[in-house]
Amino acid sequence: MTFSAADLAASLRALEFQLGWWANPIFVNGDYPNVMKDYVAEKSIRQGFSESRLPKFTADEMKANKGTFDFMGINHYSSTLVYDKPNTYSSPSYNGDQDIGEASDMCWTSSTAGWLTVNPWGMKKILSYIRVKYNNPPIYITENGMPDNELDDELRINYYTHYINQALKAVNEGSNLQGYTAWSLLDNFEWTYGYVIKFGLFQVNFTDPARTRTARKSVALFQKLIADNGFVKN
Repeated sequence: MTFSAADLAASLRALEFQLGWWANPIFVNGDYPNVMKDYVAEKSIRQGFSESRLPKFTADEMKANKGTFDFMGINHYSSTLVYDKPNTYSSPSYNGDQDIGEASDMCWTSSTAGWLTVNPWGMKKILSYIRVKYNNPPIYITENGMPDNELDDELRINYYTHYINQALKAVNEGSNLQGYTAWSLLDNFEWTYGYVIKFGLFQVNFTDPARTRTARKSVALFQKLIADNGFVKN
């Protein structure tokens, strides 16, 4: 990963494929991002398709798409480093369409979810990007959190403290953040991890038929956040 023009373009391309895929039609012009249309079309032709695999909106559909929002809701957990990596997949591939590679920095704190590393600055960056790219719509963070199986969950406390601080920095710079939701209130079934990793502010004892709940240490942080309506000076 470098600060080369190719790598910087790759990072913006990744944002267009992941966020712009649905945000551009709704918040911009009713259509998919141009870079997404161009890259998918080029890959499709090379793979033997007669036309792009990316569906085309009609003029009426684009008109219907544009502006159909009350707010933007995003889940944000972690960030990754992106670099330019031309791909030559012979079969259709979402990742291959983007011509990117992804990596983590060795200094980032890891978690029991292999895909989730701790990099709070990403919260401010994505909120700032949305403010500029999509004309500052009302935003709700619909999920944000990290797994920590301990009752004394200092990793989670550190995560929430720094991520919410970064969200506050974005708000102070003008981002229209209207709400924030921690993931999650209780330990739950997490995709292929099942019940192995724990995101809950409250621990759930799944071996007890009553499914008893026990507050983790991070609950005190959220009690104070809610009582004070955010961070206050100590």
